[in-house]
Order: sequence, then structure tokens, then C-alpha cells
Amino acid sequence: MLNEQFSGGRGLEVAGLHYTYNDKEIVDVFVGDKSSSEKIVANKSYTVVLNNYLTGGGDNFPTFTKLKNSEIIGIDTDTFINYLKAMKMCQQPIHRVAFKLKNSVLSC
Repeated sequence: MLNEQFSGGRGLEVAGLHYTYNDKEIVDVFVGDKSSSEKIVANKSYTVVLNNYLTGGGDNFPTFTKLKNSEIIGIDTDTFINYLKAMKMCQQPIHRVAFKLKNSVLSC
């Protein structure tokens, strides 16, 4: 499924796993953040959350249309709207923070 982004897919944003790849395919997939070395197990089941666009095969990811044991817990936009409605109002004003960058270059 991850390799589909290299054959017509538009790039998949992921959280909770990371992977290494070469110029042809994904080499290794790891569960957790970048410091984790726990490799994903091929025949193990994992719980994932996807939006309804991807589960319908959007962005050229047809594998998502073949999910097993899938359950709809809500439409992603409705869930986000309900989350925002449940948020409390800030009692203090929010101020912007400006950063001055040396040479205008960010490095990681």
C-alpha cells in the first residue's frame, strides 16, 4: 500500500510509523516515531484511522478499498467540527510569536 504513492499516488502523510525507501520501493516500515526500531510484522493486524476519501481509494490508493474489518466511526469533517465545538474559548488573547532566522534557512 505504501508503494502505491510511488506509482501514481500523491504521497501519503502518516503518523505512528515511519519507513525507509530507495528509488523503487519501501524498504522497511517501523511502528512508532523515528526513534523506534520496531519493524512492522507482515501478517499482524494493526488499527489505523483513515479519512473517508482515502478509504474510497482517493489519491490513487486502491488498496484502501479492500480493507478487512473496517468500521466507520464518523465522517472526518464532522468529527473535526464536533471537536472544535467542544473546545473551550481562550480567556486570554493569543499573541503571535515572530522568529528571526539566521540566513533565512531552516535546518533539521
